Amino acid sequence: MNRKRESIWIIAEILELARNGATTTLTARKLGLNYGTAQKHVERLVTSGHLRKHLRARDMLHELTEKGEQFLAGLKAIERDANEVFNPSLRSTVLVEDRASPYYLRRGTRPYHAPLETPQ
Repeated sequence: MNRKRESIWIIAEILELARNGATTTLTARKLGLNYGTAQKHVERLVTSGHLRKHLRARDMLHELTEKGEQFLAGLKAIERDANEVFNPSLRSTVLVEDRASPYYLRRGTRPYHAPLETPQ
């Protein structure tokens, strides 16, 4: 089943690619987007200050800004936390009352009462 990705996670992937500099074409190819969709996301990130344009001899690279780096770090933290919530590990800690206490008696047993201390 092919699930539609949320825009926020597409943006996180674009920011990740832009760490090393990426063209819109490369972004579209790597993320499996059509060029128009990739261009809209990239332009939105440039306008908001998360990416900057870097003109090279043959193409235009998009690079991550400090603001983009901080945003990407925040998105990664959210992703880690979400994965913990939605994909919990099989090991979990369960606290259980001690079954040997007088409140949890086994059939046929009597509660233990410590002898009273006598003053000397």
